[in-house]
Amino acid sequence: MPMTTPPSAPASTAREKFLAAVRTANLFAPMQLAKVEAAVPASVATTTDAARALIAAGHLTKFQAERLLAGKTDGFHLGPYVILDQVGRGPMGRVYKARHQTMNRPVAVKVLSANLTDTAAARQAIQQEVRAAAQLNHPNIVTAYDANEIGERFYLVLELVDGPNLETLVKERGPLPISEACELLWQAAAGLEHAHSRKMLHRDIKPTNLLVSRPSKTSPEHLLKIADFGIAKFSPSAETLANTPSPGSWLGTADYVAPEQTNHPQLADKAADLYSLGAVVYFLLTGQPPFPGGTAEEKAKRHLWEEPARLELIRPDTPPALAMLVHQMLAKHPAHRPGSAAEVVARIESLLSSFGDAISFDLPASNGGSYSFAGGHLSGMMQQPGPGSSGHYPQGPGSGVYHAVPGSGQYAVPGSGHYAVPGSGHYAVPTPEPTPMPPPPVPQAQAPNVNSWTYIAGAAEAAAAAEAEENAPAPRGRGRGRRQQTSDGPGTTTTILVVMVCALALACMGMLLKISMK
Repeated sequence: MPMTTPPSAPASTAREKFLAAVRTANLFAPMQLAKVEAAVPASVATTTDAARALIAAGHLTKFQAERLLAGKTDGFHLGPYVILDQVGRGPMGRVYKARHQTMNRPVAVKVLSANLTDTAAARQAIQQEVRAAAQLNHPNIVTAYDANEIGERFYLVLELVDGPNLETLVKERGPLPISEACELLWQAAAGLEHAHSRKMLHRDIKPTNLLVSRPSKTSPEHLLKIADFGIAKFSPSAETLANTPSPGSWLGTADYVAPEQTNHPQLADKAADLYSLGAVVYFLLTGQPPFPGGTAEEKAKRHLWEEPARLELIRPDTPPALAMLVHQMLAKHPAHRPGSAAEVVARIESLLSSFGDAISFDLPASNGGSYSFAGGHLSGMMQQPGPGSSGHYPQGPGSGVYHAVPGSGQYAVPGSGHYAVPGSGHYAVPTPEPTPMPPPPVPQAQAPNVNSWTYIAGAAEAAAAAEAEENAPAPRGRGRGRRQQTSDGPGTTTTILVVMVCALALACMGMLLKISMK
């Protein structure tokens, strides 16, 4: 009779093998190990079963378990942070969900690609921008907690947000209801105003950089969060300009870039952020950017020279006031856009009041954290951090509800201290030769032709309208405005007829004169 292996032997071996990997990875403090080991039954048959037991008990994440099963016991720590999951990657680096070992606070850790931080000057430039962004304290802006480096790896520690970015939201749901689009516009503009008043530009406002957090204990409302303040200009993920590394390159994303960012990037100011935000709202309402299709170069030219299709034609239920505001934000010349983000907030508030107090967002199922990525969707969950990765970073629970918009401060165009990383994969998009930005057109008044039938009919129509206005009953609760004169009754009609007859006679005399001269 053949010998059979007792089931307890392989089970014990599998259990001990996996727990040995857990201990080597140093994922738990010594005092926690006994509790972790007790969560793995002695009867487990495989290391996979042992991993599943620890996942079910909440001791390991799927990401951690998969790495341990693959025989990888390093790469779980970054300074005081324990890596829980990889949630995104792209040209800027990789984004991880992590937990502070001592404070037990969940955060997002963005490990920047090596080609962005391969020199001391590059690291210093990024640190300066991150320090400036860390001064922003607003519920509609992702909070930057820390920036540090370990060896050759430079990383940022950021607020973690449980919620999707706007691109994901629209892809899953389609164009948003008017009320939701207005609420998101209001919150995004409030965040921009806070940054602009502190002389901080974003330069790459787009749907993937705007996230909506789910309600939490610290914030009972949905909050929009703006990501990537301070580091957007270092991204080599798309069309970029880091203070003119080459004549034809620019900073921004082709679908949402302001005209001056491609033609006169050195002149771009807070009005460029408002243009991009207007393009984002256009996307929220229609499901497409203002100029869909085509290459990045073609889109840049269309932003410069073409007008987008009117919102009212694509989305007939758009309130006229909202359509007017969005198209004004998309004006070609910065001087024709709203003067500040605070003005956008003020103009959208009247629309919001008509929707009631609570606006509920139908968000996709929670995955424990949401992020914005320059490089697209999530992938490579088992890969190590390194060059050639990406991502816009996560955002997290808000710290309160924002009620007041700070006063707008004058924005000074930043100096030339922006750092351009040579050979970092910047995608230079050729743009039309820079031409001077035309001044805002000034309407020219033209003298009317008093002998034309159009003028005569218009004068009669205006006189009749004035008479009707004078004789109309005053609205309840209001006066009659500036026009308080009493009506002259039949005399007014007589005057109109006399004017018309005289004008007609003059026109006839003019025609007879021309004929006689011939």
